[in-house]
This record gives sequence, structure tokens and C-alpha cells, in this order.
Amino acid sequence: MIRVGFTIVGSKDWMGGVTYLKNLLYAISTLKHREIEPVLVVGGKRDDGILDMLGRHAEVLRTAIYDRKTLPWLVHGVSHVAKGNSWPFNRLMEKNGIAVVSHSFIWGRGLPYKTINWIPDFQHLHLPSMFSIKEVRKRDRLHRNMIEKSDTIILSSYNALGDYKRFAPERISKARVLQFVSQPDSAAYIAGVKGEIEKKYGFSGRFFYLPNQFWRHKNHHVVFEAVRILKEKGRDVLLLCTGYMKDTRGKECVDELVNFMRSHGLQNNIRLLGMVDYGDVLYLMRNCLSVINPSLFEGWSSTVEEAKSIGKSVVLSGIDVHREQAPPGGLYFDPGDPEELAGILWERWNGGSSGMDIELEKNAAANLSERTRLFAEGLQRIVLETVGKKR
Repeated sequence: MIRVGFTIVGSKDWMGGVTYLKNLLYAISTLKHREIEPVLVVGGKRDDGILDMLGRHAEVLRTAIYDRKTLPWLVHGVSHVAKGNSWPFNRLMEKNGIAVVSHSFIWGRGLPYKTINWIPDFQHLHLPSMFSIKEVRKRDRLHRNMIEKSDTIILSSYNALGDYKRFAPERISKARVLQFVSQPDSAAYIAGVKGEIEKKYGFSGRFFYLPNQFWRHKNHHVVFEAVRILKEKGRDVLLLCTGYMKDTRGKECVDELVNFMRSHGLQNNIRLLGMVDYGDVLYLMRNCLSVINPSLFEGWSSTVEEAKSIGKSVVLSGIDVHREQAPPGGLYFDPGDPEELAGILWERWNGGSSGMDIELEKNAAANLSERTRLFAEGLQRIVLETVGKKR
């Protein structure tokens, strides 16, 4: 059994990374002929909902390296920034028989373990205007270091592989595509809580659902504009939005959206719920008219994958990666055309019934185990290939 170390990627600010790791660890646990053993490396003091979510399907290895403001944490942090790995971490891996460190943004030459790293996307190459020049250069350096000094690089889509080929054509042999699969939580299927959810979040009746962080590239504005267009025509719809309501690139994005709502009197049409429990996310997803993802750019959308796994229709921007994900019954629109989106939403509002789609759910459930198997076997194959590489 090959022991594979993982550290927690993502945070409450970026739940996409946390959800990705949760899905990956779960998929490994379903392997019938498992040759890899996941080990989750966390701080000795860590005790939160994220660890509860991730620790169910992996051995948990605790270390002071990840306990903030301790000496081991400081030594590890300084060394990692300088060279991508640290002596305390390397020693810990060797001591615990870790043969591969995966998805952990750890890299370097001459390490006592192999490294597999995940590049979620190359967004800064497509949307440089959404980053400072300093941030673009930082991301370039990060990606080049990771590619140069890792044994294997995982990409979540063939669309991202195309970007990789242009970014680092000389290192294409390191790249592998692994399309992740989301796992629906049982909370999504709990019956009889409709009234509780509506009371908890202050709404009633039918609704569309947009579960994305409030980052500028997620393109909430086109959906808000579509709701405004409908309202001005006397067509009231309800949109519920959840997700982290800050953008690390500046608070202007959220402020602009809030001001847009107020200036056009959309407070009863659009509800900003912020961060909500993951079980509630899946319940809202299952019981909405359609999930919406208007994003200008994705590496591989968690929102779309969750909708595919639950069996929910999606209204989504017609970007290449969304078409690669190909959710059953997906309705695509130009992410810069709110009029087109307004027409789709109104058609769904008039023609769609609120709540679950039995046929889509049935098909999703029938396909989920096979999709998960392919995801898990793909990762295991990548690990075995990486272990077999010469240093």
C-alpha cells in the first residue's frame, strides 16, 4: 500500500479547494482494488468543521508544523516560501512512510517522496485585468516553480490542459487530466424540511439558486442584470445567492452588486445569504428551479459537478470548460448577454416546477458510482505512475 500525504487545500474563503479534497478522499475510499492509502496532514490543534469533513476517509496525521504562531510553523513557513518545501515537513513524511505528497503545493528536488501537484486553472492568463500586475507575476512564478519542481501535475479539464501546453510546452510529459466528481451529501435528500429552510433564510416559493463565491470573475452581475430586465417587464422572479461575500482582489465587487440591487429595487427579487451550511447548499440546489453558474472562467466547476451528481438542471455560461462538463439538460448563455439569460430564466420560471427532477435524479444516481470509480482509478493510476518515475 502506497501512503499518500495530503494537506488541507482551500479554506472557508475558498471552499472549492476543501470540497475538491473531500470528493477526492471519498473517491479513494470506494476503490475495490485499492493500492493507495491517504494520510491527511493537519495541525495538532486543528478542530473545525473542515477537518470533520475531510477526516472521515483518511488517516489523520497531526503536526505542530500547521499550528499557527509556533516555532515549527514559523520554520516550515519560511522554508516553504523560499523553496517550496521544508526540512521539518520532509522529515515528518519520511518518518511516517509517506511515498507521495499530493495536491499540497509542496515541491522541490531531491525530496524523500514524490510530488503530485494540482493546478486548478490558468485564470490569470485569460483575465489579466482582474489581477494586479504583481499578482499576475506571482501566479506565473508559482505555476512555473510547481511545474518545474513537481514530478506530476494534475489538471481538472482538457481545457486547462490546453492552457498548460501553451504555458509550459517543454513540460507536457508531466501533465495529467483528472476530472473530479462531486459527492452529494445525504442532507440534500432529507424530506420535510422545506418550511424550516424557508424560515431560516427568509423566503418562500420558487427560486433560482446561484451558489458561488462573490469573486468578480464569477460574474454575478449578468444574473442581477437579467433579474432587473425581467422586473422592469413586470416579471418577478426570486434568486437566492450563497457564498463567501468578499473578493481578495477588492471589496468593490460585492459593494457594486449590493448598490445595483438597491438602486433598482431588487431586494425582494435577490437574496444574498452569504456562507451557509453545506447541507443547506445541497438542499437549496435540489429544490430550486435551476442552478445558475454565470462564471467567466472555471478550471472545473464544483457547482456544475454538484448539480450533475444530484440530478439538477443548470443554466450556465457557454464557456469552453462548462461545455466540457456537459451537465445533462444544461442551458447555455453568452456570459456577457443579460437579455439572453433573462429569456432563459423566464422560460424556466413559467415552465419549470419547483423542487426535484425525478428523471434527472434517477439518471444521476445511476451514473454516480461509475463516475466516482473512474475518478478514483484515475488518481490511483497517476500515483502509481508517479512512484515509478525515476528521481
